[in-house]
Amino acid sequence: MARLNPTSQASTGLTGPQREALEALLSGSSVPEAAKLVGRNRTTVWKWLQEPAFYQALKEGESTQMGQVSRALGAAGRGAVETLVSIKDDPEVPAAVRARAASDLLARLLPVREMVALEERLSALEKAQDRGPNGY
Repeated sequence: MARLNPTSQASTGLTGPQREALEALLSGSSVPEAAKLVGRNRTTVWKWLQEPAFYQALKEGESTQMGQVSRALGAAGRGAVETLVSIKDDPEVPAAVRARAASDLLARLLPVREMVALEERLSALEKAQDRGPNGY
């Protein structure tokens, strides 16, 4: 099961069954499955989802998971790029396969550049907003 951050602001006020239900939800269980695992009615778990602390803890857990997935994909992505480059550069690989590897590399370059540029622009906007309307 996924583990919650026990020092999380949102998860500190939760009961034991709420924490267990969150862990079940973060592990991929449906609401009825999570309810069954913690010995509660599914309506209870649905109600917990309406509570700000429970919902916030769930969102924090999901955010943590997405960060982990993103890092794993980034690491795998480097290997995938290296594989495509080695195929593209290998003279013993048929020309059509090398051309496809080159095409795949180029096709992925622009979206990655656009995403990086967008993240930089968003970061600059957030910093400007934090400084206030006069730039302070």
